[in-house]
Amino acid sequence: MADDADVVGRIVAIHDPFEQLRAATAQMAESQREVTELSRLRKRVIEQLRGRGLSYAQIGEAAGLTRGRIHQIRHGGPPAEGAFFGTGPVTVAVPLRQVPGRKLPVISSEDTRAYEILIRLLGDLSLPVERLSIPTSGSWKPPAGDVVAICGPKSSKVTAKAIESDPLLEFTPDAAGR
Repeated sequence: MADDADVVGRIVAIHDPFEQLRAATAQMAESQREVTELSRLRKRVIEQLRGRGLSYAQIGEAAGLTRGRIHQIRHGGPPAEGAFFGTGPVTVAVPLRQVPGRKLPVISSEDTRAYEILIRLLGDLSLPVERLSIPTSGSWKPPAGDVVAICGPKSSKVTAKAIESDPLLEFTPDAAGR
């Protein structure tokens, strides 16, 4: 708790109101991420304890919570599956494509649809999303943290390198040659 007071005190002590606003906003986002991950952890631990045969009452008594609250925690909060994507925010990278006869690059309808489905899923998993456009050159530097690229190795050198370096991933033509 003293650390929390130190963080708040540091932000309160900032004299520039714009810097203070930025710092408070950034800290709130970080605190929310921590609350979400702690909620996910708490839910997973309760599920593990239930798997060992403990009742909600037994878990609640050991944790200093009511049986009803343990039941609420297990059946509410962020899904444990969200851990697959990391702790967030998740940057979703979408490639820009150059189309002959068009001055500005575009995003394909398939990539747009995939992006929309993914951000809905990430929202359901209580993970914040940031969008990044992959330049038409395919050269980009993934930001620190959790990143998903909606493209194959032809559209992104980073994706090509990731596939090449992972022994479990491959990108090969299907039976139709696609």
